[in-house]
Amino acid sequence: MKIPQELPRPEKPTAMVVADTKNAKIFLAKDDNLEMIDQVAFEKDWLTDSEGGFAQHGSQGEIQSFGNPPVAPDEDRLLKDKLCKSLNDKLLTMYQNKKFGEWLLAAPDYALKTIENEMHNYLKNRLVKKEAANLINEPPLEIWQRFYK
Repeated sequence: MKIPQELPRPEKPTAMVVADTKNAKIFLAKDDNLEMIDQVAFEKDWLTDSEGGFAQHGSQGEIQSFGNPPVAPDEDRLLKDKLCKSLNDKLLTMYQNKKFGEWLLAAPDYALKTIENEMHNYLKNRLVKKEAANLINEPPLEIWQRFYK
C-alpha cells in the first residue's frame, strides 16, 4: 500500500514489526510503499499429548493412563522459544540480505522488552523506535503513523 503524502516516508528501507505474545507481523517500508512481507505465529500445541498414551480408554471402557500428562510451559518460555527465535531468524536474514537498514517495533510492554532482549546484537543496534502497545490488529498505516507522530 502507498504511504500517503501527509505521512513521513522512510529515508532508507525500514522493517516495521508489530507483535503480541503469540504473533508478529513484519512490514517493509521502502520509498512510499508499506507492505506486509511475513508473519510469525505459534499455537499452543502443548495442550495435546502428541506422544500418545495419556488418558486412553481400555477395551472394557475403563480409562487407562499411560505416561505423564502434558506439561504446559509458561507464556514467557513460549514467547522466547517460539516467537522470538523465529522473529530473530527472519529479521536477521532480511538484514543480512540488505532488505532493511533499521527497524521499528510495536508490542505490549512485556513482549516489547522480551523481544528486544532476545534479538541478535546486529538487530538490537538497528532498532530505532519502539511503541509499547498491542497494535497487532491495527491497520499498518495507522501503526506507521504512531511511530512518527
